[in-house]
Amino acid sequence: MKNGNVWSASTGRINLTDRLYFRKLLETCVLAAGDYQIGRVTGKNSVNFGYPSAQCRG
Repeated sequence: MKNGNVWSASTGRINLTDRLYFRKLLETCVLAAGDYQIGRVTGKNSVNFGYPSAQCRG
């Protein structure tokens, strides 16, 4: 997923590389918060967070 691609049954493939929280997460490997945004899929206001997996440092 380091390429930013995620998949869900409801939306298909989405790429997260343009989201601040995702770029911060890859750079720091710690909990990362994004900015206020309007969801691409839901159209709802949100602030997203990313938490690293155990593979982040590997």
